[in-house]
Amino acid sequence: MSCLIDIEDLLVWSYAVERADRTGLQNQGPGWPRDSVLRLECAGLGGLSGTGTGQGCHADAETVHTAVSGLSAEMQRLVIGHARSGTRPEWFPGARPVVAAELNRQGRPRKLYDHNRHVTGHAVRAGVELGDGSIWYDWTMDGIGRARAVYTAWHQALIELAAWLDMSGLLVDYQVSGPAAPDSPWKNLGVAFSNPVDKPVAKSY
Repeated sequence: MSCLIDIEDLLVWSYAVERADRTGLQNQGPGWPRDSVLRLECAGLGGLSGTGTGQGCHADAETVHTAVSGLSAEMQRLVIGHARSGTRPEWFPGARPVVAAELNRQGRPRKLYDHNRHVTGHAVRAGVELGDGSIWYDWTMDGIGRARAVYTAWHQALIELAAWLDMSGLLVDYQVSGPAAPDSPWKNLGVAFSNPVDKPVAKSY
């Protein structure tokens, strides 16, 4: 009797436990349409599939890897990288644009002076405040949007993988479901923010 498992959990098992991408399998995926998911540059999440030469893994993990190998190279890196680490793409909860106080080296708001050295105000910079109250200077909502587009692409890939694995009937011990992960977790958060100028907690990247 097969066990019902969410596609995200199945991917984590296949790559973090069974290490399906390191068994020397060839890229023989089901042939996804080239426009089936966003083709994004997602560097830094590990290598491409099919590069290892280790021992064989569970047959269901091999089937999962075959399906993943049908994705674009960018999406393989994204899906496999997060499956290996058991993570999801960063989507920056509660992000909103702000104009925040610029900090000096002591971590205090930098003061502005006139020609007589009288304080006239405080320097401010544009940035993005996150849900935890931290402010990232020089970031914009366009950058946040690009990060969220990566999350959306990852989620769409999971939908397509789950559908193909379910329709193929090739899984032996598992029956795939999901994804249970939300498609747009940044919507309707209802996060309360403080005045960012009064609380100039910042990170610069």
